[in-house]
Amino acid sequence: MKTSPLSTFHKEIMYGGTDGIITTFAIVAGFFGSGNSGAQSSLPVMVVLLFGLANLFADGFSMGIGDYLAIKTDQDYKRRFDKKAGDSEMPLLSSIATSVAFILFGIIPLLPYIAFRDDPNAFYYSVSFTGSALILLGIIRWKVTKSHIVIALGQTFLLGGIAAFIAYVVGTFFRI
Repeated sequence: MKTSPLSTFHKEIMYGGTDGIITTFAIVAGFFGSGNSGAQSSLPVMVVLLFGLANLFADGFSMGIGDYLAIKTDQDYKRRFDKKAGDSEMPLLSSIATSVAFILFGIIPLLPYIAFRDDPNAFYYSVSFTGSALILLGIIRWKVTKSHIVIALGQTFLLGGIAAFIAYVVGTFFRI
């Protein structure tokens, strides 16, 4: 049976993709919640993009490193204490898949700030793009697991949405 990259790296795609969407949207929502969301505030859109893109690439790389070290640690532990265990995971490929998923999904909440830089509704577009990215991730989850589509989409969208909402609420505590 032939496996696809989706099925081979499903864990990395879900982990990196979800974290990419949420942590990047947290930057956007935090700025908006604080009243500093670009066109309707004293802080320019470039600040949102600066923090968002810095987070996107640094955290994406960090996620890959964390994935690599976690797999290597598990493999080293199993080699030392469980002589029957094999090295079935590929740490380098897994770390690359995690980083790429983080960056590809994580850029989505920033796209409205790139494409509609002067539009005062960029945040609302970002909310829509973020929801769409979570739905896309839920569809990928459904395709890989063959679970019920409502459950796959619902869990991904609901849990991701809660995390995104938390980012916005935290931003409201920091009116600048």
